[in-house]
Amino acid sequence: MKVRLVLVALVLASLSFGAQGATVLWDEAIDGDASDASSSFTPLAAVLGENIIRGSRSWPVGGPSDYDFYSITLASGLQIDSITAVISNGYQDPAGGLVGRFYVGLTETTELNQDRLLNWQLFVDGTITGATPSYPLKNDIFYLALAGGAKLGDTSIGLDYEWSINVTPIPIPAAAWLFGSSLGLLCWLRGKMA
Repeated sequence: MKVRLVLVALVLASLSFGAQGATVLWDEAIDGDASDASSSFTPLAAVLGENIIRGSRSWPVGGPSDYDFYSITLASGLQIDSITAVISNGYQDPAGGLVGRFYVGLTETTELNQDRLLNWQLFVDGTITGATPSYPLKNDIFYLALAGGAKLGDTSIGLDYEWSINVTPIPIPAAAWLFGSSLGLLCWLRGKMA
């Protein structure tokens, strides 16, 4: 009877984990503007599952550029399985063009071409180009920067963005499962023999 209850509890726990919704780590419309300085990243702690960061980047005529810098910490035993991006409401003159770059790296100097794991170019029409890193990404902390871009003459540019960071547990090696199963079997046999 106890074994059945444990099995039912495990099944229910696995089903509830699969139904987990996304966690919004930062939304500039609610939480305010993220850090504009590459020397002072907005600190965020990723959780298990989908993590969302929403914001906007602008480069207004006659005004300072709006950059966004985040540091993402992962708890021990977690890894990043994927990072995806959606760009919306990009604006620029009809010539189109690059409105920003999104970097992910291991150090605070990510924007300066050092230790980049990901370097995407963002265009006004919503397209994103650039190499995808080799997943999973395993580190205690990652630095995200939304910066760069090109302004055409006296035209303001900008975009709204949503980054989705999928965090999963680091899998336990098969050897650990085999060892645990063997140990359990030996304990069971010992109990039978006694």
